[in-house]
Amino acid sequence: YEVVMAMFEIDKNFLRSVKKKAGADLHIFYSDGSVLSTLEDSRCVARMREMLTNSLQASLMGENAAHIANLDCEGNPQKVIFKPRTVNLKSQGVYALSVPIGDLLLARRQLILQVVIITTLILFVGIFVFSSLIVSKIVEPIQELSQAAKKVAQGDLPQRLVARSVDELGELSDNFNQMVRQLHAARSAMEVHHERQMERAERLAVLGQMASGIAHEFNNVLA
Repeated sequence: YEVVMAMFEIDKNFLRSVKKKAGADLHIFYSDGSVLSTLEDSRCVARMREMLTNSLQASLMGENAAHIANLDCEGNPQKVIFKPRTVNLKSQGVYALSVPIGDLLLARRQLILQVVIITTLILFVGIFVFSSLIVSKIVEPIQELSQAAKKVAQGDLPQRLVARSVDELGELSDNFNQMVRQLHAARSAMEVHHERQMERAERLAVLGQMASGIAHEFNNVLA
């Protein structure tokens, strides 16, 4: 706020607008001893003034750094941040920002709650995504394998599985397809062998009938 305050006249209305945005009370302790503050309790402001000892002000001005302190403001503990106020590179007093520790704790709890909620949502989304991957990568291929095995058991040998991955499930699908091909080839070979056996049996039956007819005629000639 240093640049803004150096360009415009500072009054309590301006400080109140800053307080509304910052959510904390703002105080300005001028070098001449005057004070401008958004805090109505003058006793608390006086205690802040007492905390600004000469050594602290010299330290703030020399290091141009902030100093954080605790203040018990009539039973309302506050966290106070002191910062040197400079205008055109000249020391013009000290800024002080005070926030009730209860408000800080409340903001901290709200932040923790938000982090917990966001973490929980991320966890649920992660579980959902992981479950979807498990279903698509493991459960569905196993279900397809189970259904294909049932059809093969019912005699539907042309069943084939599509290997979706190169892992153990993909290897299992390839092995299943190879087994089905071997079963199909074995059944085809058995069918061919059975047909040949039937043809042979038919030929033997015809030969038997012919032999029986020849023997019957031969017996008639001898008689």
